[in-house]
Amino acid sequence: MAPTEETLPSDADDTPSAARASSDSPQQPARMPRWLPRAMVLALALVACYRLASWAFDQLTGLLLNILIAFFLALAIEPAVDRMAARGMRRGLATGLVFLAILIGTAGFFTLLGSMLADQIMTMVQDFPQYLDNVVSWINDTFHTHLSRLEIQDSLLHSDWLQSYVKNSADNVLDVSAQVLGG
Repeated sequence: MAPTEETLPSDADDTPSAARASSDSPQQPARMPRWLPRAMVLALALVACYRLASWAFDQLTGLLLNILIAFFLALAIEPAVDRMAARGMRRGLATGLVFLAILIGTAGFFTLLGSMLADQIMTMVQDFPQYLDNVVSWINDTFHTHLSRLEIQDSLLHSDWLQSYVKNSADNVLDVSAQVLGG
């Protein structure tokens, strides 16, 4: 078979036949595929659904956390309530007594914790001069300096930054205590 003129490559055949045909006629604008608008609407709808779900989850996080805490609390008190109900006590009264016992136990725990913390703070304040003497003697021995505890203590007690720090700490302790009691 001899090659014909249609099958022979030529310099003009560098472009596809559709492009050659369009070069002969006036240029038509390229059309977007028919599926593209539907795909864009679907993508935007999915993004909107995701945003709505994340917003709803953010709004419901507190509620979901409370439900989870209530669930675990119910699991924790169930054995005690069941024992009381088995002995003839009504479940509502048994639940109330268990919660009262938990409240008293929690209050006792925080009371003991607070008294231990207060004792530790008082011990630290009373022993502060001894701690400072130990630090000053270590600095003097290590770095061959001649610092005095009384000078350091006097400069610390009369410094503005320490007074502002103590004032801010007292305010923060009050805020934290209010939040703990509120919780």
